[in-house]
Amino acid sequence: MSPQTGTPRTGPGTLIAALAAGAHIGVNFGDAFLQAVATVPAVWTVIAVSVAVVGARPQVSLAAWLGVLLSFGLTLLGPTFKLPDTTLAISPFWHIPNATSPEPDWWGLLWITQVIALFLLVGFARFRRRRPRALTIFFRPQTLLHGARHHAGRAARVSLQLPVHGR
Repeated sequence: MSPQTGTPRTGPGTLIAALAAGAHIGVNFGDAFLQAVATVPAVWTVIAVSVAVVGARPQVSLAAWLGVLLSFGLTLLGPTFKLPDTTLAISPFWHIPNATSPEPDWWGLLWITQVIALFLLVGFARFRRRRPRALTIFFRPQTLLHGARHHAGRAARVSLQLPVHGR
């Protein structure tokens, strides 16, 4: 919410809607803005997949990008390669209704919202179960002051335990 006006901040969706309306291509601001707002749950689905992956297995956090890559590939390249609808339906962007149609089908957004809730629940539950490990730093105090060539002292070990809240 904008603190000055109390209206929701939509950023890029508002900008794109304004540009489309100003281009005189037959798209008005309201239709473009409504379509941008209808796209938000699909974007949150991709984010929720990333949260679930990182929450469940932080070692494979690079796999969180798989949802982004898969959505991109299926949404933009799937129709070009004439993939079947069952394959295209894997992408959350396939379920976005045409908000400008006379009777848009909003059921897809309802299902996407449930998927978002499930992935966020799994991801945050796993985040909460994880305990932070002690951060151990090895250094040679004398090398910080005089350089490594002059002193071959033993390494000092400093252990920093991060606080765990709620336990």
